[in-house]
Formats: sequence, structure tokens, C-alpha cells
Amino acid sequence: MTHFVRASFPLLIPTMLRLLRLLPFVVLLLVPRVYAAEDSKPELVSTTGGKGAKQWGSLEELQKAAEAGDPAACYDLGEMHLAGDQVPRDPIKAVVLLERAADAGHANAAFRLGKLNADGEVIPKNLPQAFVRYQAAAEAGVPEAQFNLGAMYASGRGVKRDYAEGLAWLIVAAKNGADAAGERQLREHLTKGKRTSVIAAAEKRSAALLKAIADRKSGGASAAAGESSDRPSPPAVEPRGKVKLPGAQPPGRIQISPPAG
Repeated sequence: MTHFVRASFPLLIPTMLRLLRLLPFVVLLLVPRVYAAEDSKPELVSTTGGKGAKQWGSLEELQKAAEAGDPAACYDLGEMHLAGDQVPRDPIKAVVLLERAADAGHANAAFRLGKLNADGEVIPKNLPQAFVRYQAAAEAGVPEAQFNLGAMYASGRGVKRDYAEGLAWLIVAAKNGADAAGERQLREHLTKGKRTSVIAAAEKRSAALLKAIADRKSGGASAAAGESSDRPSPPAVEPRGKVKLPGAQPPGRIQISPPAG
């Protein structure tokens, strides 16, 4: 037996050397997996703010920014509390944060509050307040808010019905990428009623709105879009007549659907 081992040992030496040569490659295969696991630790990244949204390195960083009154942080944290995403679901706290962001001029926060007021699921339903929030978001250039504002004007939800103003905002929304079906339907309704003068007024008004929104985005005008015309915002009243307008639903947005009637 001893003779066999002594005889075989020289034969094993080349095999052992080959294994030693392979050892570094085995280590290289294992080490990157450890680093990859370390590098892939999840980071808190805002998924609610859309294009150009801020990214937060941690939940603590986001919360501190919100406490300091940063509108984007208030909006993101508010959305997270609404969904219970990485934080406890707390609709009341969410609404407070969203209101803080909207009051500071955050357009998406204003849109979200408009939707919450229109739905009445998280907070009591309040169509006049939904109108106010949608109007702020629409004037800031949010296409879906422009659509919803036009639909509310045209259907008399939360504001006195105004076909010209409604069609104007639906035109603006369509030009900014929202569904054009609402504009087409209201045009057809007015054409059948031989109200071409209303259509003409709406087209003129939409041009003024588009210019005011563009000026606002570029910093060329301090006035809001609603101030670009002598027409004041109509007082909020209970709904009267209704016109059915389909609600578009682009990715990342939530629409109201004006009632049939």
C-alpha cells in the first residue's frame, strides 16, 4: 500500500498544479456575486413624480426634505402614504402633504388633490374644490387636468356649465397630448345644436390659454392662464345640464369621467 502511494504521488503533482492554476478563476467567479449583492441594495427612488422627478437616497432624506417644506418631497411622500409604499398607509397625512405641495405650486399635487376631491373616497367628495385644484394643475400645464377641467365646465360638475370654456380647455388638452375624443364629441354636440359661435369663441379662447401656459412655463408671464382673458372664473354652483364626455387615461394619470346625460 505504501509502495502504491509513493508510486502514485508523482502522478498527482501535475493534477494538483492544474487545480492551483484554476483557483484564481474560481475566486473571480465567486467574488463578483458578493459585490453585486452589495451594490444592488435598493435605494428609495421616486416613482410618482414622472419625468424630471427628484430621486431620494433614503426614506429619511425624503422625510427630512418634506419636513423642510420641499414641494417635491411633500408630493412624493404624500403619494407614498396614500399607497402605503415603504411607509404606513395614512390618507390624512397624505392629504396634508399633498396640500402643502399644491399650495407651493406643485402641479401634480394639485392634480392628485383634484382627483381625490372628485372621487370622494379618501376625503369627502367636493366637486367645487376638485374644480379649483384641477384649474391650478391645468394652468400649470398638466394635460389630464386640462381635460378634466374642460369636462367639468362642459358637464356642469362643480362649476356652472360653460360650453365655450369647456371646449377651449379640451382643445388645449388635446394639443398637449390628452385624448382628443372629448373635444370631438363636444364639437359634434355644439355643431348639431347650430352653436358654431360657441365653437369659434372656444377656439379663440384656447389660443389665449395655450399662449398663457407657454409663457408661464418659460417665465415670460407671471399671470396664470385663467388671468389671460377678461373672462373671470365662473362661481362654483351645483351641476345643471350634463354632457357625456369620455375620460382619457394616459399612463400615470387618473381621470374622472363626466356623467352621462
